[in-house]
Amino acid sequence: MLRRDDIPILLLGLLLAGVLFVLRSAGQTPDGLSYAIAVRDGVDVCHPHHLLHGPVTRLIHLATGRGDPLVAGVLHNLVFLVVLGVAAKRLAQGLGAGAAGATLAAAVLLATRGVVFYATHVETYLPALAALTGFAAAWRGRAERPGPAAAWLVLAVLYHQTNVLAVVPALAASSRRRADLRAVLVPAGLVVWATYVAVWGFTGVREGLFAWLTGYVRADVPAWGSFGHFGPAGLRDLGLNQLRMVLPVPASLAGPAALAFFAGLALLAAVNLRAPTRRADRRFHLVFLAVYLLFFLWWIPADPDFFLATLLPLGALGLLAVGDLPPWGRGRWWAIPAGVLLAGNLAFVAVPMHRDPGPTRAVARALAAAAPADAVLVVGYGVQQELLYAGRRTPVYEGDELGWNLAQGRIEPPAPPVAIGADYAGLLLSRASDTDAHLLRTLTGFVPGDGNERATWRRPQTLPGNVGLLFGAARDSVADWPAAVSALRAAVRGTP
Repeated sequence: MLRRDDIPILLLGLLLAGVLFVLRSAGQTPDGLSYAIAVRDGVDVCHPHHLLHGPVTRLIHLATGRGDPLVAGVLHNLVFLVVLGVAAKRLAQGLGAGAAGATLAAAVLLATRGVVFYATHVETYLPALAALTGFAAAWRGRAERPGPAAAWLVLAVLYHQTNVLAVVPALAASSRRRADLRAVLVPAGLVVWATYVAVWGFTGVREGLFAWLTGYVRADVPAWGSFGHFGPAGLRDLGLNQLRMVLPVPASLAGPAALAFFAGLALLAAVNLRAPTRRADRRFHLVFLAVYLLFFLWWIPADPDFFLATLLPLGALGLLAVGDLPPWGRGRWWAIPAGVLLAGNLAFVAVPMHRDPGPTRAVARALAAAAPADAVLVVGYGVQQELLYAGRRTPVYEGDELGWNLAQGRIEPPAPPVAIGADYAGLLLSRASDTDAHLLRTLTGFVPGDGNERATWRRPQTLPGNVGLLFGAARDSVADWPAAVSALRAAVRGTP
């Protein structure tokens, strides 16, 4: 239930939601576009990695008159922006802040770059953070009211599968583990499991339940889940991306930013480990932070999306550390840096995103205009999603997925004409892996010579505007595959 002292953060959240709706992003992430396509078409709406996000956005899309599904996705996130503000304020009160201080602490969280960014991107990370914050707040009162903690945990996991990790800090900080398992964690787990089984059964998923649930874990993507990330490069990515959830940091400062983050993290951990008060709260958020950061480091530290979730334990530990300061350190003067942070993130994050959709859309539109209407397109993931969202009817393949499927013999090669985006062709030539070479040989229809006859291939034509290469049905001779690669490189060098 809403309390009277929740009204200030509620109003602030509504005001910020209104501002961000007006300044909503002109562009979207490739994943966001893929979710919007699913919502628009009503196909593949239930994604096991974030089961609730698609169906809820689909309901909003239908309830608002089947307009732009991106708007439905933004509205979905902005509702959870307001929920996040209230949940964060309740958590801050539970950690010892007064009503005014808790409101200010929640306002700082809402002012971060991560929240401002994801509020208007059709991704699941903001609703997941709101549910996770609700769980952290309700966990403190679970002895008297276990229901809210279980409900928030269910939401957190169904909005993002990784939030099953929240069980670890919950048990680590518990002094009544059997009771907590019986009253909160086991019931929440049963509801989540029943929901997955029901969705799997009623949506007609072709693969088995376990295979459907663990699709990401089993995917043949080397960057997903590797202990090779546990090194300087992975730690640099982690530090930079976590700091970028607070304020914009250019990639050129990745090294100093990562050092600054880890220095601050060490100080924050030391202060909270040594503090004699609120030991269970500090243990909960320290374990939370350690478990999530270690998992993200193993999974893919170069992906900034995941690090929105760890704003929660960082903010909670920061609040607890501030609570240990003398009275002058806990004053309302914190409203000044909070206001500066919000103003900066609106000016340097929200406004630029609102004005510029980014280069990918322009590349997609140029390629769509230049390629023949019947051409199969082979492009990078971002360009693919822009083309599909714009309604491109001929097949549009994401090149890496196409290359992997061709190498495994899972699909037949696309028939000409085939157009490949210039940027993606350059990427294939620069990586020069076996899979990339196989894809290029397939698209060019390369047939090696046999000693009596020269090799043949489909010599590329440069598309108007130099936006890509077109491979038609006509064949031409070429000395060998290295000569074909040289010709491809020359064609790509003539493109932007």
